[in-house]
Amino acid sequence: MNRQDYTKFLIIFTFEKTFLMSSKKTNSKLIVNFDISYSLFGISSSEQIFVASIELNKLIKINLSLCKSVEIKPNNNLLSFSTFSFNNHDCNLNYSLISNKTKDGFLLKNYKNLDYLFIVSSNEQDMLFKQDLFKKLRSEIFIVVSELKLTNKKEIELINNILYQLWTR
Repeated sequence: MNRQDYTKFLIIFTFEKTFLMSSKKTNSKLIVNFDISYSLFGISSSEQIFVASIELNKLIKINLSLCKSVEIKPNNNLLSFSTFSFNNHDCNLNYSLISNKTKDGFLLKNYKNLDYLFIVSSNEQDMLFKQDLFKKLRSEIFIVVSELKLTNKKEIELINNILYQLWTR
């Protein structure tokens, strides 16, 4: 099953008409929204991200590896967040460990107490899988692990855009 099987794209074009010196100019803006099934866990730890990724690899038998950082550009400031990912194509599961902090800001500002975001995305999420994963995430190096339910529309769009960035590399 490929990504398009479980990702819906809704493309909306908005047109803005501007008149400049008697000439007609049309600007187009492309907004891409897609619906992805994922579980989002917040992790607090005193360890650096590479140590956290090694611990996750041991706990849930995956192979997270360093990949290109996730980049966002709030207020025209480029922020780069360290990222480790693993795609299990056999099970259609994608795992991503993303730093929530940089020296210049936070990925999710409402969760400044979290050091890392751990995202598990797939075409289907079953409850037993999530409960089992949550139990496994309890570890000596992870101080706090909690499942996050985002309600802020901007944060939901941000996570969806991050998943899109990770999947299209």
